[in-house]
Amino acid sequence: MKTAFFRLFPLGLAIFLSVSLCGAPTEIAFSQSLALEQIQNRITKQDDILQVEFRSLFVDSFTGDYSELQGRAWIGLNRYKVETAERILLVEDSVSSLWDPAQQRLVISDYVAEEDDFAPAKLFGVGKSDVTITEISGRDPLPGHGTLSEFGYTREELTRLKLDFVTAAQPRNSTSVRMKSEDSYAALPELVLVLDSRQDPLFIRAVDQVNNVIHMQFTTVKWVRSCVTEPCGPQDGSAEYFSIEVPVTAEVVDLRKN
Repeated sequence: MKTAFFRLFPLGLAIFLSVSLCGAPTEIAFSQSLALEQIQNRITKQDDILQVEFRSLFVDSFTGDYSELQGRAWIGLNRYKVETAERILLVEDSVSSLWDPAQQRLVISDYVAEEDDFAPAKLFGVGKSDVTITEISGRDPLPGHGTLSEFGYTREELTRLKLDFVTAAQPRNSTSVRMKSEDSYAALPELVLVLDSRQDPLFIRAVDQVNNVIHMQFTTVKWVRSCVTEPCGPQDGSAEYFSIEVPVTAEVVDLRKN
């Protein structure tokens, strides 16, 4: 359950989660891209929250089979929340909470990035010397063979299936950032993030260890105030973003060691 959920979501958004949960260690690596550094500063220094709606598609490069996930996410300093139709995941500091509404079960556990194979810092190896971060030309090819179009899906079919975002073009005045790892055990050997002219994320294309392709489109992006470092009005605030409403009858499984 956890593997399937994380495969489609954090493989795409881990770049922002790395900013959120591992801000200090990523400064050197992110300085290779002004665009990523600006995002990092908004989260770590201005204490803003990045709110996105996304569509993620995982394509098996051998069979052409694909699976899709849609949802919303809120990313702040030392915390993030991912909400889909099947799961809600909330990570705050050292605590992870996973809510399964179908089973009416909340699982609470310790979040230790160093022990988590899906931790953002491990997904990207951010801060390691074997990861290269570069801003590239929009004409450079995106990573990944075996995309749906290469399996014979026409543009019309992709549009009918509402999957045309997998052939997204890189617009003018956008910024493309490539993260490439030489580590043979890296979960994502290569990823390209495309940002618009305001440095907000547009889409991601990535490949995993066996060249399966991950597409992620950000359908809505906005920044909101956290109201931690300065007072906000009643319409602002982060409590509603980083909470999970659980009925009193729900089963709570607490796996924390302390």
